[in-house]
Amino acid sequence: MADRLVELRTTTKQSRSRRDELTLSLDAEPTAPEKATLTAIANRITEIITTGSHNKRKALVEALVAMVIVTAPNRLRPVFRIPTPPTTTGPHPPYQRKQPRRERFA
Repeated sequence: MADRLVELRTTTKQSRSRRDELTLSLDAEPTAPEKATLTAIANRITEIITTGSHNKRKALVEALVAMVIVTAPNRLRPVFRIPTPPTTTGPHPPYQRKQPRRERFA
């Protein structure tokens, strides 16, 4: 029983710490990648679209499209996912390892 209480206290401290990190990250404005990075990404996307195999093109679409909204019988609206790098560096505590990547939707 005492071991369980110690474990719960540790989990509570980690959760509070994570909550505080997330609260601070809400205040931080996202930054745009450098122009060279955007150019490299655009070139890679163009390369995959023009010379990539069917599977590579499919993987590209799956990586960039978060969802598709059907607006009419013959009309679709894709919602794109823009992965952003994490704002913190260094090793992550065990409770953070399974967290999904931060993403912004456009």
